[in-house]
Amino acid sequence: MLKKSVAWSTLGNHDGYSANSSTQSGPYYDMFTFPKAAEVGGTASGTEAYYSFDYANIHFIVLESYTMSTDTNQIAWCTADIQNTNQDWIVALFHHPAYTKGSHDSDTESQLINMRNNFLPILEANGVDLVLNGHSHSYERSYFMNGHYGNSGTFDMNTHAVGLNGHLSGKSNTADGAYEKLPSDTAGAVYITAGSSGKISGGSLNHNAMYASINELGSCVMEVESDGGDGQNLTIKFLNDSGNISDYFTIHKSGLTLSTTDLDNNDVKIYPVPSNSLLNIELTNNESIETIQFYNQLGQMVKETKSNRINVGNLAAGIYILNITTNNRQFFKNIIIK
Repeated sequence: MLKKSVAWSTLGNHDGYSANSSTQSGPYYDMFTFPKAAEVGGTASGTEAYYSFDYANIHFIVLESYTMSTDTNQIAWCTADIQNTNQDWIVALFHHPAYTKGSHDSDTESQLINMRNNFLPILEANGVDLVLNGHSHSYERSYFMNGHYGNSGTFDMNTHAVGLNGHLSGKSNTADGAYEKLPSDTAGAVYITAGSSGKISGGSLNHNAMYASINELGSCVMEVESDGGDGQNLTIKFLNDSGNISDYFTIHKSGLTLSTTDLDNNDVKIYPVPSNSLLNIELTNNESIETIQFYNQLGQMVKETKSNRINVGNLAAGIYILNITTNNRQFFKNIIIK
């Protein structure tokens, strides 16, 4: 599966035992290649230790929390990156959770405290919607919240929960309803510790900012879809090891129409796929192609052209992401070269 999938991760403490983020060396950095030059959106970081990318209408920010929780370069880059995205949704990922009472404690451990103090104000001031973490081997999910940078005991539902129902479950098919956020809003995010896919280690699991704390094996699935009108829903489901949904919630943004640039629509034709020699790209409207970029599964740009008839015979067999920029928009499409 990994041979046919793009896998971009964030450094954890076990990875960090044998890796050096300052020099981007060690087994972790040998194994992965990350987009440090803004190859797939975002702002170039110049390092594989932290980076960002766009997937459809979501902007992902990946931070290094093991040795760089106080790093001024990472702080400056994070600020510039999040302030320069115009994607509909913003998701941040880093290993050490800002809020947890699982097998680790965010009230006492320095890396967790540093991430909460140094990065959360930046993320929240610029509209982050979801923050995903690991480290504690359990599942913990916060309320819809903003502005809490202290210990668990300082969390105040009246102060830190956002909106009319930020203190509730965010379940769209119940009386609680989905969490509501306008595209112009910055306040309001959910924090998830999803550290139970491989093991569970318990803990008190009583952080005051958490709506759900579950000591159960499982993993999270994220879905973004139209609400059927003029808005979008971002839904997270926590699936346990039996495939059942143990927790879920939805963030709803109104006034934000979901658009698609799928290349399977009537605006563009790509053929033949799979291809082994000449690839043809035709636009069926009045748009003109400005650039076409090929990215391999490591996120490396391996070919760039302005021609719509492309010799791909010199590319290795595999799956590639095409980034097609026209005079009006961008298209992304997976293709197979055999």
